Amino acid sequence: MTRATLLLACLMAFESTTRASSLVEAVMAWAPASNVLIVAHGGPRPTVTAYSMKGAILWSRPGLAHPSFVVTDKIGSRVAILSALDDAVQIVELNSGGSRRVETPATPVAARFEESAVVVLCRDGRKLVRIADGTISMSVDLPADASFLAGAGGSLWIYSRLTGDLIEFDSDTLSIRSRAVFDRFASDLEVDDRHAYLVYPREGTVEVIALPEMTLAGRLNVGAVPIDLIVQKGGTALTATVLHVADPASRAIYANESTQSFAAAFGRGLLRGLLGFGLLSGTSAQFPAPIDRILADGNRMLAYDSAGRALYSFGGKKSHLLATSVPRGGYTFVEQGIAWWDETGNRPVIIPSP
Repeated sequence: MTRATLLLACLMAFESTTRASSLVEAVMAWAPASNVLIVAHGGPRPTVTAYSMKGAILWSRPGLAHPSFVVTDKIGSRVAILSALDDAVQIVELNSGGSRRVETPATPVAARFEESAVVVLCRDGRKLVRIADGTISMSVDLPADASFLAGAGGSLWIYSRLTGDLIEFDSDTLSIRSRAVFDRFASDLEVDDRHAYLVYPREGTVEVIALPEMTLAGRLNVGAVPIDLIVQKGGTALTATVLHVADPASRAIYANESTQSFAAAFGRGLLRGLLGFGLLSGTSAQFPAPIDRILADGNRMLAYDSAGRALYSFGGKKSHLLATSVPRGGYTFVEQGIAWWDETGNRPVIIPSP
């Protein structure tokens, strides 16, 4: 199989933000402050349901027919459910179960709560909108195919796959703070306090962007066809930040520890063409299937195979199959555990973390 064929197959499996792939049976999120599991279930009778940690239904309300993404606010009082197919956002009050539907520009694909509002990235509508009190209170134009939204420290970043634009916005006013152009066609954008990371499947690299300078600080060689990345911050002053990159072509997740010299190299911009994943730590978790999604919460990590709809836990070089036939987006971390949607039993499964 040629590299181009591998790339095409992996991107087809990964692409979950198109209208066709928005036909998700269930998406879920956990609200830590209220310790409630929220499940948005689509279909002919769509619902939004709140579950306790014992799996009991607390309340249920009508939902969106094609839920594609869900996010909770920081204090656990509200949840926003996106439908990229229906061009709508449903905002639900967790205490009462009351909800309001807001129509959006075309294809809302990502969202973040910022204080009392929710900011929504509408890819095909080329808009970043701020929704407060059930209405769109602010809207700014975006370049074509702006597909990824990330945030940290009072800033929001969007990345356009078509133009390569990386734009920093003020999270309150949506005014532009900085803007730069990098390589096009990245498959993921992640940020931490100091860097942004862009993943390039075709080149097999991760570009490291120094923030707030918005300059290229380094380029890492990663596997064959890297797709998704997470930044796992260390739990102590002695535990370094770790980057995990999913490479479905290699059926592996590669990890590199950001040691002191590694971080210093970021700052000096000496990584370009110098380091590859595996040269520092050599750590990779192997899987029986092509993994294209990763999720982390502290030291807990989940991996997902979109093509096979299989969910795994992993750590170090080991992986463990948790469940099959799991809907895309139908899994999350909960307090000291993991939850996913069981299609056969039409219910959530909640287990302690492995």
